[in-house]
Amino acid sequence: MNALADYPDFGSKYAWSDTTQGNAESLSLDDRAFQSPSADLSQGDGDSNDDGYSDWANHTYDLLVDPANYHVNVFLWSWCNISGHNISRYLDSMQWLIDQFSSGGSHARAEDHPVQFVFITAHANGGGEGDSSDLPNEQIRTYCSTHDCILFDFSDLENYDPDDNYFLDKNLQDDLDYNPGNNWAAEYLERHSGSELYKLTKGDGSYSGAGSCAHSNGPDNDARLNCVLKGRAAWYLFARLAGWDPDNAGGSNNTAAIAGINATVNLC
Repeated sequence: MNALADYPDFGSKYAWSDTTQGNAESLSLDDRAFQSPSADLSQGDGDSNDDGYSDWANHTYDLLVDPANYHVNVFLWSWCNISGHNISRYLDSMQWLIDQFSSGGSHARAEDHPVQFVFITAHANGGGEGDSSDLPNEQIRTYCSTHDCILFDFSDLENYDPDDNYFLDKNLQDDLDYNPGNNWAAEYLERHSGSELYKLTKGDGSYSGAGSCAHSNGPDNDARLNCVLKGRAAWYLFARLAGWDPDNAGGSNNTAAIAGINATVNLC
């Protein structure tokens, strides 16, 4: 997201802030709202009080019922490595929070301060289709499709390059390496030298290119295309949550009050 915010041709269009109390002027993401004991979904996956819900969900409940946090209207936490985690409990925990705090939810807060909850898949683990990340990712996709939930498909952004070539069946790694010795980001940028995605990733004039992000420092930093694509997708997500309709570009709802999005995000 910083790559888009810093790219000179975009001006201030993609400005955002990392604040705890929201920001009326821009998209506000309170990253790392929790440092411990639930720094991300993977670390907070236990059920310490044996209530059937994950620890991260209980910590989220405590945050959302505090009136000081009533400005929070979007919730998104990520996995670090999804392998070996209890996906059924993740889904139950998300639904527990949705039932209370989303629009029409049972908690009193929901009437005037509803929250939109975003599910997420996890990065590739290198085993290809059906491996320790693909199977749980599919479980999450199926649940979201069946229950009409909001999903940030982190995994799918790795599985396909922007030309729609598919790589998960080629032992895809989280840095976009595949079939050892190949990297689809490097190959894409070679094919599209000088394109907007190339410049966002590699730099252009006074703009030095995308900074480092987790799992994405492949050959000559070409894998930072992974960062740019996920940052671009995150902006699309938040704009849709704010009311922007890409199929009705001239409609009044496309003022898309992105400044009204105050999200709590815990990213791996």
